[in-house]
Amino acid sequence: MITGDHLIGCGLWPSEFEGQFAPQILSDEAIKQRIDWAFAALFPDAAQAPESN
Repeated sequence: MITGDHLIGCGLWPSEFEGQFAPQILSDEAIKQRIDWAFAALFPDAAQAPESN
């Protein structure tokens, strides 16, 4: 995620991927999903708490 953002900033990221990178990797929903995956991997026996949104 950080590397891709850095490559875009340096102009080294292929332009055909640039439009896809931010929404799929840097969006709030994508980041939340990766955090959820990390917690599930660290604490597989913990029950999922219901979201309070």
